[in-house]
Amino acid sequence: MTRLIVNIFKDSRNIYGQRKIKKELEKLGWTVSRRRIGRMMKEQGLVS
Repeated sequence: MTRLIVNIFKDSRNIYGQRKIKKELEKLGWTVSRRRIGRMMKEQGLVS
């Protein structure tokens, strides 16, 4: 899951934040809360 979030973030050229990443994950069939996405982004040091 974390790897998927990092890939989406990198593919967006480090622009996408929690909301847009959530939309992309929903397109792929994943249901993840924005808080969890934010936590994972913070753990990985990702800042949009």
